Amino acid sequence: MSERDDLLAAVANTISSYRAAEIVVPTPAHVDTWLNQFTPASQLPFLREFAHVIAQRYLSRAGVTTFLEGLAGNAAFVGQDPVDFWRKANVLQIQANGQSQNEMVALLADVLMRRYGVAGQYRNNNQGTGDDDPLQS
Repeated sequence: MSERDDLLAAVANTISSYRAAEIVVPTPAHVDTWLNQFTPASQLPFLREFAHVIAQRYLSRAGVTTFLEGLAGNAAFVGQDPVDFWRKANVLQIQANGQSQNEMVALLADVLMRRYGVAGQYRNNNQGTGDDDPLQS
């Protein structure tokens, strides 16, 4: 395989969980189609940098779920009784545009239900609280 083919496969693999069940899983051919919007001379240098950055910064669904599972039971965050904490916690949903916060809250809700049988309380408060912390208790 060429360097380009290797990089296309690496990018497709890295983003394979992006919008899972909403869109077709990206393939190297899909990434190549996207890459063709750039001039031929800039494609390989751009692809090299993009593959590097996305490998370092992309948060997979599995990785985020693992993080949330650790957070959900972290005694330094939730205290000694995580069930009581999550039953009383309010998770703000204040993002005005986009879906990233809804996705994150849905993942957290799945973790809480699976681990503790807690549905959680969610507030849609577009005025916010002046605090950037999305978890308020």
